Amino acid sequence: MRWMMGYNNCLIIGADPTGLYLATVFLFRVGHQRLLVPWHEISVTRVFHQASIPRVQLSLGRNEQIPFVISGKLAVEVQAAAGASWPVESTS
Repeated sequence: MRWMMGYNNCLIIGADPTGLYLATVFLFRVGHQRLLVPWHEISVTRVFHQASIPRVQLSLGRNEQIPFVISGKLAVEVQAAAGASWPVESTS
């Protein structure tokens, strides 16, 4: 997410109209609290392809704008769960 950190295959990701839910799998739970980020604090900043794989970059937070990149397939599932609360992609 930041500072070259990657949580590949270690995150539990969920979503509903309230927000994006993030938690680590049991083995990594120490020092990583569960997190619910409300949709009004998330923006879709970029949709791109990396090695021919679709990716979506979300920016979490209003002030710090922490980048969170997910696969295009996961983005479609999260968007469906979020419904009308899914943020519109920003052009800046």
